Amino acid sequence: EVSSSDTGALPDATSLGFRLNNANGTANTNIGFTFGDGSVAGVAAMWAKITDPTNDYGDFYFGNRGSGGFTTKMVIQQSGNVGIGTTNPTAGLYLKQNYGSKHLTIEGASSYDGARVFSLYTSLDTGNSTTVLNLGAMNNDGTSITRTIASFNHNGNVGIGTTAPGAKLDILPSSSSDVVLR
Repeated sequence: EVSSSDTGALPDATSLGFRLNNANGTANTNIGFTFGDGSVAGVAAMWAKITDPTNDYGDFYFGNRGSGGFTTKMVIQQSGNVGIGTTNPTAGLYLKQNYGSKHLTIEGASSYDGARVFSLYTSLDTGNSTTVLNLGAMNNDGTSITRTIASFNHNGNVGIGTTAPGAKLDILPSSSSDVVLR
């Protein structure tokens, strides 16, 4: 049984019922848990990296093993920055994926207009050799993008019906009845 006597909203680390200590006392040392099946190699882990032992500062990591070996999947830095796909997040929430992958998927509870799953993802504007941020509608199981709704490039151009906007507002309708300005 693990218990705590702390009743505050934020726990006092000294009163928690279960504690791991790294007696090394130097920076950039780790302590944590590995989850596995009894073999030498663990399948997942969570650990803390002590970044400043004098002030008790550290970062918290999550990782797992896949076909490419063991990799860090997420970090929560002592600064409060959270990185998913990166171990060095430079913003409050920093997502990094391989090029062409979905970055952020948002799923609604029901389907309207044939889509209930949306994705923010990047693509390459080959005409300008720049990256474009796209908002796309996905099929209902979230496995593929069925259409791009809007695209935003590095110049502030917005595209509707095109993933390579060439003006501040670039609309490429599929038919003349697709555009109505009021």
